[in-house]
Amino acid sequence: MGLCKLCKKKESIKNSHLIPKFTTDWIRNTSDTGKFRTSVLPNKRVQDSKKVDLLCGDCENLFSKFEGYFSKVIFKPVMNSNNPVVDYPVVDYTESLLKFAVSLSWRILVFKMYGYPWKILDHKLAAQKAEIRWREYLLNNTEMKDEHHILMLGFVEDAPEIEGTDIDMNFYFRRSVDADIAQGSKESFVYTKLPGFVFISPIFPGTHTHMVDTLIGENGTLEFYKQAIDSTIIKFLVRRFNQTLSPIRTISERQWAKIEADYSKNIDKIQDSDVFKLFLMKEQKKNRLNSE
Repeated sequence: MGLCKLCKKKESIKNSHLIPKFTTDWIRNTSDTGKFRTSVLPNKRVQDSKKVDLLCGDCENLFSKFEGYFSKVIFKPVMNSNNPVVDYPVVDYTESLLKFAVSLSWRILVFKMYGYPWKILDHKLAAQKAEIRWREYLLNNTEMKDEHHILMLGFVEDAPEIEGTDIDMNFYFRRSVDADIAQGSKESFVYTKLPGFVFISPIFPGTHTHMVDTLIGENGTLEFYKQAIDSTIIKFLVRRFNQTLSPIRTISERQWAKIEADYSKNIDKIQDSDVFKLFLMKEQKKNRLNSE
């Protein structure tokens, strides 16, 4: 199995989550069927997200503390709210949020960067240096001087849809997880999307100029209602939405039948599900458009 990628002292275990388990638990628990599918294998129902050989038990517990903080203080209150931007426009936070953000980006970077098709050598070298800095910070050996950003994803009125389906970008924002290294000709960053939130950690250059009021400090206040993104990030999110959810079109008739059967079994649960909440938002949008 090899040594833990974080402390590099103890043997790693095989069940480290790339995406925190509480996010996929929330997706499953708030679904209309109680099931979870991945875009990689849309014809297979699964219980959990991808696990890898990454951390030792002690480092896994360390990350769990950061995950517990984010889940309790920000994620669940916001995601279980009917109107997050109104109900939680301002959230105070401690350094645990920064630790959580860095832990997210670090694990994605470690997992992706060595097999990643780097187009620009400077970006690859910057990624290798960032991994070391982020690892040292997580081990409490250094201060964090790099930028890490969090963006709350709101409901999009004119959300694009996957062709041939009624799945739109709001489903991607609230009901999907996604992560990768993004690279353009002039910049690269680690991108992690949880339900309702995006985390971006610049690799090259060390600053991210496409978002407003998203920078995470050692402690402070998140003012979600002030956040804004430019056209570069909008286009990037649309591209990720299409790449991530287009495989839905390959779901077989047999699996659609299973989904319909699950709907029938969980008819009482549907009206309390997050999926039904999205449906109501879409219907309200249609009603507004029809009344104009």
